[in-house]
Amino acid sequence: MVPTWYTTLSTPRTAERIGTVDRTDLLIAYYASAEWDAVLKEMRAERDEAEAAGDEARAEELNAKGQALQDVAHRQLAGRAPLTNILDSLDDVLPDVARRAGVEIIVEEGTWPNEDAQFVDVTEMLLEYIEPAKR
Repeated sequence: MVPTWYTTLSTPRTAERIGTVDRTDLLIAYYASAEWDAVLKEMRAERDEAEAAGDEARAEELNAKGQALQDVAHRQLAGRAPLTNILDSLDDVLPDVARRAGVEIIVEEGTWPNEDAQFVDVTEMLLEYIEPAKR
């Protein structure tokens, strides 16, 4: 099955102009984003509050959740986990990127089975919507 992020077609395998996204670039941008930074800050604040309140069980739960999220990111980078969390955060902008690029579908680079299609790298366009964290 072709991982289809966005499509305007009822039968995506017939698409002739395909938008592609580089997995690594997308991962690096997302995990350095303001959105991800906010998620981590909120989890750390919750953990710190739990520790201050003496709720060790909650603090451990939050530490485990943080470790699990880090494990997912590592698996994503290795290509062994889907990009679901990232795509969910970009769901609203995928149609705009596809329209601007003039593509019928957006997929991860190297996953489209028809080599005769015209491929358009939309990575940079997609990254425009990911705000970097302030460091």
